[in-house]
Amino acid sequence: RARSEAAMGGLATDDGILKELPLADLTLSPWCLLPLPENEAGTPEQRSAGLSTHMSLWPASTGLLRFLEPRKAACGLDRQDLRLLELGSGTGWMGMTLATNLPTASIVLTERAGAVDRLEAQCRAWSPNVVGSKVQIAELDWRDFASSDAQQDRARMPEG
Repeated sequence: RARSEAAMGGLATDDGILKELPLADLTLSPWCLLPLPENEAGTPEQRSAGLSTHMSLWPASTGLLRFLEPRKAACGLDRQDLRLLELGSGTGWMGMTLATNLPTASIVLTERAGAVDRLEAQCRAWSPNVVGSKVQIAELDWRDFASSDAQQDRARMPEG
């Protein structure tokens, strides 16, 4: 059956089955977007070793937030007991923007050992009172979970 793109708002989960969501079901309230962080490329050595990816904002971050914003209820982002885990938080922009716009959510931002201090400093610059209360920052390198010792690594996951 043919449908107009203008009449449909994308996908939502309903009992594990993806379905199209009519625009009439979308929540339209503007979210507050934090100022974008300054991107840093890192040295050529850092880039080739994959050690500077945390210093740049993922290009699709703003697009993902714009996608989620009107679908807040359909995606369950308005739940009172919402807990979010962001793997590889980088600059922290996405997680902190979600924290700003989802007042009842509890969010854990993760990053590799060498980037956690920078992540925490950036997040505190945006909102010093949120870090440590509704936003936790934890050391976690998601690449560790691809190893043969993945069961042991799972024990290192942040609590909550």
